[in-house]
Amino acid sequence: RADWGKAIAHSGMGVIFIGIAGLMAWDVEDVRTAKIGETFDVAGYSITLVDVHREPGPNYFSTKAEMLVSRAGREVAVLYP
Repeated sequence: RADWGKAIAHSGMGVIFIGIAGLMAWDVEDVRTAKIGETFDVAGYSITLVDVHREPGPNYFSTKAEMLVSRAGREVAVLYP
């Protein structure tokens, strides 16, 4: 009985590792440096960096950007990453 349990547990871990490797193989990351007012294209969308400012938290400061996303000249969204 114990051998079957070990075999099932180890095969489950193998499936997890294969799944993680598969996700990482097709992951795409696009890191860019932009100045305020600069526009760049990503997957058919135009992204403009509108502003960057610091926001205070209860015991920290964070940096927040405002980015305008448009497609074919029409505003699609405003992002605040």
